[in-house]
Amino acid sequence: MAQERLADIVLAAVGNVIGSHPSSAVISVDGRASRFADVMRRILDEARPRILAEYGIDLVDVRLRQLTLPEQNRANVFARMQAERGKMAMKYRSEGERELKKLVAAADRQKTRILAEAYREAERLKAEGDAQAMQIYADAFGRGPQFYKFTRTLTAYEKMLDGSTTIFLPADAEIFRILDGRPARAGR
Repeated sequence: MAQERLADIVLAAVGNVIGSHPSSAVISVDGRASRFADVMRRILDEARPRILAEYGIDLVDVRLRQLTLPEQNRANVFARMQAERGKMAMKYRSEGERELKKLVAAADRQKTRILAEAYREAERLKAEGDAQAMQIYADAFGRGPQFYKFTRTLTAYEKMLDGSTTIFLPADAEIFRILDGRPARAGR
């Protein structure tokens, strides 16, 4: 019986104090500090004198075991909590997308740099190869101009002719002279 009377006094104090504060003073959905400790101290300060006067009991502490919302407020509170979580999720997604864009941009820059270096190296090697080929051609022409002319003529005809090409040449064409082994005419 006495316990029920004490509970009634404490519950009345809880209702008065919590009712005079916004819910953000007791509940924090965004991680910021609430004024919960101050609210609990005010409940104790309101209930203690009455219990001491009426029952001679010194109330030392008050603790809440459960905090429930009125049914009409639950949907709004849960919707607010869901909206807050949605905002946080959007924030994390946008941060992730921003980080992804940074990584993709860095990878693209690195790819461009590597490809440019590879192209530069390929062009250098190609130029070296062309220079060596020209040197070989020059050496061949210097050693045997007739042989050089012969191989160049064959290469030219090979590039011109494939298996299905038909050409008409005069009987004194250079190719016939080369194939028959006849000496070149003056002026050729």
